[in-house]
Amino acid sequence: MILAGDLKPTMTACGPDSIVSFLEAAEIPFSTRVLRLKDCQSYGAIINDVNGARLAHVVYAVNTANVLYVYEVAKEEVWKGTSLTLASEAKLSLEKTGWYFTTDQKQRNIVLHTVNGTLMTAVSSLPRDSMVALLTSR
Repeated sequence: MILAGDLKPTMTACGPDSIVSFLEAAEIPFSTRVLRLKDCQSYGAIINDVNGARLAHVVYAVNTANVLYVYEVAKEEVWKGTSLTLASEAKLSLEKTGWYFTTDQKQRNIVLHTVNGTLMTAVSSLPRDSMVALLTSR
């Protein structure tokens, strides 16, 4: 949605602190995480609801040619399956390892990761290992 240009960020910033403040002000009912990336030129964020589930979206312009799109949702929303659903193979992998990997039709990597009760879903043309390194960075 964001990568296709269908969703436009509500907020953009040069650094992560403004995005953190934006998400905190929205009083999202789960723990959000804004990555602090060394080579990020800009950050964007939007909050919306999908079938009653609150989602936080953050877009990172990494280096000069790559975009990392991450959306976050309460893990329990997905596990209940009433608002959002997840393939059983993805759920199983997340339950066992905290991670799930796949590639979409456009050869973009999709990385799902659970942390502190939040499901983070990242999409990018970046290599999978690079995405994992970014998602686990402090």
